[in-house]
Amino acid sequence: MLVSHRHKFIFIKAKKVSGTSTEAYLERYCLSEEEEVTHVHTHGRDQYESEYGIIGSRLKKQNDKWHGHKSPSDIRKDLGKDKWNSYKKICSIRNPFDIAVSLYFKTQRSGQEFNPSKEDFYRFLNNNMQTFLANKIFWKPDGSFSCDYYIRQEHLEEDILKVINELGLHDYNQEMPQYKVTKDRKHYAEYYNERSKALIEKNFQDVLTYFNYSF
Repeated sequence: MLVSHRHKFIFIKAKKVSGTSTEAYLERYCLSEEEEVTHVHTHGRDQYESEYGIIGSRLKKQNDKWHGHKSPSDIRKDLGKDKWNSYKKICSIRNPFDIAVSLYFKTQRSGQEFNPSKEDFYRFLNNNMQTFLANKIFWKPDGSFSCDYYIRQEHLEEDILKVINELGLHDYNQEMPQYKVTKDRKHYAEYYNERSKALIEKNFQDVLTYFNYSF
């Protein structure tokens, strides 16, 4: 997560939506004017807090006040209602059909032999739906799709540049960070059967409709 006091925006970081890449791209705007110009992002970093802004930790530290996936309600509480209400809010989004497969690969392949199949994916999806649904607290911070900007993972660079332009930020023509990219899986549709497809449609109909996502 990010807060820029200089530029008055908050970045809310959902999970498995290229959030780390977006966070790293935007974090320079949370620093002083001088540091903003010379900043070089890295994958792992400690939390940062100053009069200029806040950058959440990308290290797994249990006691960090500001960390990458801090919930919107906790950001609001610790930042204060005035800043929360007056700052522009940015969040990343991704097709739920694609997110579910990304989480499947991340979770199931860890430390064991992994043989993905449509039936195995359905069981995983059915047993872990609450984990998938947790992303909605980031996308709908006030119970609705109320963020000022949503950066679509499918149009990552295009949407980030739109945000930079509309917020009046300087464009440094920096390359898009490539963090946590899974390169060895097929298109997400290859892992679905009718039952797993129906589960996503039932539980994420609001997201699919609002962002015009389809299978």
